[in-house]
Amino acid sequence: MGDKVIKKTQYINTDTGALENESVQYIAASFHDEKGYLFWARKNFAKSFVDVDFPKSMTMKERGQMATLAKKMWSTTNMLGYRGNGGVKSYNDEQIGNIVGLKPYQAKTFMRKMIRVGMIAKVTVTTGEERATQYYINPIYFFGSNRIPLNLYLIFKSQLDKVLPSWVLEKYALVKGASC
Repeated sequence: MGDKVIKKTQYINTDTGALENESVQYIAASFHDEKGYLFWARKNFAKSFVDVDFPKSMTMKERGQMATLAKKMWSTTNMLGYRGNGGVKSYNDEQIGNIVGLKPYQAKTFMRKMIRVGMIAKVTVTTGEERATQYYINPIYFFGSNRIPLNLYLIFKSQLDKVLPSWVLEKYALVKGASC
């Protein structure tokens, strides 16, 4: 089997039998004779990078807690979140503590440290009178996508600028300049 297959979707009116719409999408083949099986290709994931060490001040327990939290990243955003009533929600300190086995006061201490060492960023979003706190995991350590969108780049700019190629930094500078 080749590298790609065609996924064809048809929308047929059940009353008339008429074809209302059709779309064709090229997707990676589930199996390739030389490359093997494309394992869970359409599931959310968190990847980490073997050549990126954790901050030295992190304990082994904290590393495990961060690996556990990485499984709670919302889709490709790197935000710690879940689907709740009314859509996607960000986990709060207490919920994060429950996920990694910490009491509320311990969770606040843990989160402050993860922010201080650059593993997590805390972002406050204000819309009208409503304020929401969101936590994002640094994509250098755990990443839930293949591409770093501009907002995630801006959140972790100081860390990412140290590891991204200069031509990528120039591209982000152009994007930022065009959106201002």
